[in-house]
Amino acid sequence: MTPAAGSVPQAAGVLPLCRDRLRDLATLTLFKRAFLKALDRPDPHGLSAHAALTESERLLVVPLVFGLMPAKAVWRGRRDERIKPHIRDHLASIGLMPDEVLVDILKTVADQYYETQSEGIVRAIPRKRKYGIADIKAMDRGLYHQMVQKQCGRCAVCGILLDQAEDETLDHILPWRLVGDIPSGSNWQILCQVCNSGKRAWFSALQSPESMNWIYSGHDQAIPHAEPTRETRYVVLAQLGVCQEPGCMNTPAAAHLRVRKCLSSGLAVVDNLTLLCDSH
Repeated sequence: MTPAAGSVPQAAGVLPLCRDRLRDLATLTLFKRAFLKALDRPDPHGLSAHAALTESERLLVVPLVFGLMPAKAVWRGRRDERIKPHIRDHLASIGLMPDEVLVDILKTVADQYYETQSEGIVRAIPRKRKYGIADIKAMDRGLYHQMVQKQCGRCAVCGILLDQAEDETLDHILPWRLVGDIPSGSNWQILCQVCNSGKRAWFSALQSPESMNWIYSGHDQAIPHAEPTRETRYVVLAQLGVCQEPGCMNTPAAAHLRVRKCLSSGLAVVDNLTLLCDSH
């Protein structure tokens, strides 16, 4: 049986191999919420005002990003080709009613993806460059300080004080090749180097094989050690996001959260790990 329109699959990790998931109304709402927030776009339904998506919700959105995009939006005859008609035709072929908010999002994402590819495009303008923390400090020092203040001077993921971190880095909340650099800072957050390198370019942390305790090939040298890899560490932080000591609700805005093994006999994989703040 296929899920009814408007229903999100019960198990967040279950992504059915069928076109129904591309027209599921609840998942489409999540898609629009995620991108409107990152793009800092107004919306008549106020979707972008909701809280940020959880990692499970972001995973549900993943198949829609390229599933809703027509081939002609990415492979174009020329840079200024009109692609909204192609997007509308593709959405209609899936069985979706016209939705100009969705069309605008897909147009923006397709443009960013097309304009940041390294090959196969005749460039009238230089390829877009991904901003780093030094660029933000140089361009708008006030915005940088606002971001730091909003995060209480801490890494947005693990909560380490930025002035104590090995290095501070600019993170794109949704992947840069999909959203890019939004001047308002809506797609930026400041992370320590360890968190940023563990996040990589996944849309959801649950896309990482390590979210399934999968360390087959690639981490053989780390297996004997008690410390998790940076990617495993990030998956735990992204999923839990709060100290797991009963009664403690410390988040990265208030405390430094550390990943620790809760099962000493197990390997340092996600299901054997927990989060504790410095107080615990």
